Amino acid sequence: QHGVTHVVDASGQRYEEGAYAEYMHVDVRDELDADIGSLLAGTTTFIRTALAAGGAVLVHCEAGKSRSAAIVAAYLMASEDLSAAAAVESVRAAHPRADPNAGFRKQASSRRRRFSMSCSAAAGGARRPEKAPRRSPRVDRARARRTHTHAGLARRAGTSTV
Repeated sequence: QHGVTHVVDASGQRYEEGAYAEYMHVDVRDELDADIGSLLAGTTTFIRTALAAGGAVLVHCEAGKSRSAAIVAAYLMASEDLSAAAAVESVRAAHPRADPNAGFRKQASSRRRRFSMSCSAAAGGARRPEKAPRRSPRVDRARARRTHTHAGLARRAGTSTV
């Protein structure tokens, strides 16, 4: 359990769920042409809601490097107003083997503006300004460590990939 209150499961596997957490299952293959983009607003809202309530989120897939990393990167894009490349680098800083497949990265890059606004609207928030102030890479890495931990352990009220 390790303090996990919410789980985003992108593994495609079915298993016995723990009573200690709320689950969101997303069905997406780890293939270049798989449409992960249509799921990201929902996963980001789920993560944002869990964190706002003081929860800790575990995001996992089968290998712990592509689908889960893409989901956490999308969350960082929406919550920290990062570019797709900066979000992936933030995830990698906390979880070095993270490597969303090229199709997922391309979808994130091409949908960044629409995605950021749709996630904000889905969460009931106002739209972000077009050019929000950027945080330094050091702050981004610190935020990634809080929101994306190694080995599936949630630290502080953050998210993790496995």
